[in-house]
Amino acid sequence: MLEVITAAIISFVATNIDDVLMLTLFFSLARRKSSVFIGQYIGMLVLLLISVIGAYGASALLEEHIWLLGFVPIALGVKAALCKDDEEGRYSASISGIAGITVSNGADNIGVYIPLFAQYDALSILITIIVYLIAVALLCLIAMNISEIDAIGERVRKYSRMIVPVLFMFLGCGIIITLR
Repeated sequence: MLEVITAAIISFVATNIDDVLMLTLFFSLARRKSSVFIGQYIGMLVLLLISVIGAYGASALLEEHIWLLGFVPIALGVKAALCKDDEEGRYSASISGIAGITVSNGADNIGVYIPLFAQYDALSILITIIVYLIAVALLCLIAMNISEIDAIGERVRKYSRMIVPVLFMFLGCGIIITLR
């Protein structure tokens, strides 16, 4: 059991440390902090569901088409670029936007979780998922605290009109190029 928990912590950190930047951005833009938590949890649950399904045999099908997820952040980036100033932050930090970015940025998660889950029994998978869900809360709390540092939060809000579309489109292109 300790081995499973240790592997869960290591695999979560390895696949989600890059989310701190995105979550900090979302927390800086969100009107309701709970939206960020909910969106991140929905996205993570989708990634976990895909990974469990993949571990039980559909991984070849998933791997062949996973690059298509790159179009989600590209679409969100285009939408953010076209939104009026007062709409853009609200859209970027919406539950669906956050969940979409979490899923589309989760190819590395899926690539790690499928082989991990494939070697586990049901109890080990359940323990791993519980550790991941606890870790999501900690990751969100860290990003929220970073976003509340005045120098960071204010700058993110000030430059979000430029940062959000470029960052999302860059992320999407990176996913497509890397996984294609």
